[in-house]
Amino acid sequence: MTKYKLFKQLECFHTFLIGMAATPMFISTICFLLGMVFIGGASQFFFFVPIVISLFLIAINKNYLIILSNYKRIFEIFREFVSSSGKGIIWDLFFSFNIVFCYLLLFNGVDLQSIILEIYNALNLVGLLVLLILAVIIFVAIFITIHRCTKNGRLEKHFFICILLIVIGTCGAHTLSMISRPDLDSDRAHYELEARYFCEDKNSWEVDNYFDEKYGSSFQDDHGPLWTLYLADAYIVADTCGDNDSLWMVNLAVFWAYFCFVVILFEVASYVSKNYKAGVISLFFFHEYEHTLLMVAGSRDAFRFIGLLLLIIYILCHIEDISTGKARWVDYFFLLVFCYFCINGHAANIYIMFGLFIAVGLVLIGLKTPIQDIIAMGLACFVGTLLGVIKEIKNYVSSGYFYNAALLIFHDTPIVEQMSQKKTMRTDPNIVMQSYSYSVKIMIVIGIIGLITMLIVAWKRRKKRIFFFSVCNIGMLLPLTGMMDWLGYEASVWFVVQIRYRMYFLLLLSITGAWLLTQKTKFKVLNMAVVGICVVMFGFFLRTEVIRYSTINKAEKMNKIEIVREYKEIADIVSDKTRGDVYTRDQVLLLYLHGTPKLLYHPVSEDLIQAKTETEIADAIEKLNVGAVILPEDGVDNYDFSLLPFWEYINNNEHFSKIRTEDRQGEVDKVIFYRDK
Repeated sequence: MTKYKLFKQLECFHTFLIGMAATPMFISTICFLLGMVFIGGASQFFFFVPIVISLFLIAINKNYLIILSNYKRIFEIFREFVSSSGKGIIWDLFFSFNIVFCYLLLFNGVDLQSIILEIYNALNLVGLLVLLILAVIIFVAIFITIHRCTKNGRLEKHFFICILLIVIGTCGAHTLSMISRPDLDSDRAHYELEARYFCEDKNSWEVDNYFDEKYGSSFQDDHGPLWTLYLADAYIVADTCGDNDSLWMVNLAVFWAYFCFVVILFEVASYVSKNYKAGVISLFFFHEYEHTLLMVAGSRDAFRFIGLLLLIIYILCHIEDISTGKARWVDYFFLLVFCYFCINGHAANIYIMFGLFIAVGLVLIGLKTPIQDIIAMGLACFVGTLLGVIKEIKNYVSSGYFYNAALLIFHDTPIVEQMSQKKTMRTDPNIVMQSYSYSVKIMIVIGIIGLITMLIVAWKRRKKRIFFFSVCNIGMLLPLTGMMDWLGYEASVWFVVQIRYRMYFLLLLSITGAWLLTQKTKFKVLNMAVVGICVVMFGFFLRTEVIRYSTINKAEKMNKIEIVREYKEIADIVSDKTRGDVYTRDQVLLLYLHGTPKLLYHPVSEDLIQAKTETEIADAIEKLNVGAVILPEDGVDNYDFSLLPFWEYINNNEHFSKIRTEDRQGEVDKVIFYRDK
């Protein structure tokens, strides 16, 4: 990317960082292409070929010179940064380290408040006096430091240095603390299982579309193959290195995707504002939302946003050439590639991309862009997106839907009505508004004001870069209006309600809000107010970090390990009790069950789900070779299976036996209904 200057208007160093941030996309694409050509190849082959090819290209193109110059540039920037910061950098490091250390104590279950109260209550009069003197000394030292920084004009700089160090420290420490934590997220379990299946036969044509004995073991999702193959690469590395336990390697892959997302977000915000402070602000603005924790916990959100941000910055770097008819065919080719990356990040990106290209296309027409360039851009976007949605097209041809609807197999059952009631509750405006914290609401307001201001300033001052970015933003927010709900998915509702999908507009508004707060005005009071807003919002960020560290801590980590142990125990029990197929709703449990277990909400189970009479149920059990059914005691596992006739059948039929939680002395609420061997 650095060699061929894919991102115009960017320095080599920044292109280098963006290239690094794109590595999850590159890794998975290489794995995808190899899986198409070398079906069934050994893990060692898949592991070493990309390394050999990379080294060859580095040598033949002399890219090592560029790599060395970039590292030299990094060192120079670091040296200039330290020298310009002076001794104040020591205070920045000290303050930041203490904040991060407190979060690590919180993660490990240490109650700082109780310890401080204990120490305070144990002090006598002399101790209290010493404590008071120490507090006064610290206060004076901080006051003098702030006063000096104010006089030499470095206060704001040190403030942002501290913020950046704390954001890096808290996010990094929290993420690294999760490396050995088994994840019990349903979506991640699905992708891990698909990754394992890929590693068994190395066939990119059937990443999640198996019709052999694996059929029914994993639900075919609506997304492209790249995230699955990215996780598969982690398994390939573990297998090549002889590591039987791939947990660390997969968690490291999740961590790297998150790290790359943070880098690309920082780069895009900094590029749009031409100010590093905007990059810092965008980071803690976006992390005001406590559910960004999902990225660390193993969701694909970081991966989907990498593709989206790559597409945005590529468009911004080339839009001027496109609008003036100076773009080359190679520019459109890479636009196609980045569209493919974006749609592979997540199928919901198609709504964002659709809105983006509608807005950009209208502006290009208004700027009287040559018709051939508009057509070339349209074709590049269309083909790149089409390559990523082939699966959705197949779904539509076979089912009439652009996406896989799990509820289709529950038609004419009480579960459909039950899920409809749940949806009504989830989309209640009062409940939705309460799910947004005050800090997130403030950030949204700042971001909207920033977007409007950005558009006005860009229009008046003829600033093309921020004008096109504001146009891109407006286009990407169009799905919220409901104008794209006709595609088959209520984006206008779920992009606001769903805790993961709402990250789309929070991401965009974090960048526009950061732009707004880095614009200098001639009014000193207004500039001071902006700094005040940054301080307040950073305080909210620190509070949000407390929520994150309290949500997933060491005790929770140990609990997850215990649950996994029980899942493995359940797998051994089922394997011992029956030779038939195991059916369950729990995708995480699928990772540990032996053989090829089946999902109860997969089309493979439709005969059992739709069976009404005892005869129909018995026939379905024989047809599906049901050896065991694993569900919670009350039958509720997202869907309420106790509403279906087969639930009563397996509870009362003489051919089924039960092993309850207390029978196996476990804590995980799972009842094993099994047919004897």
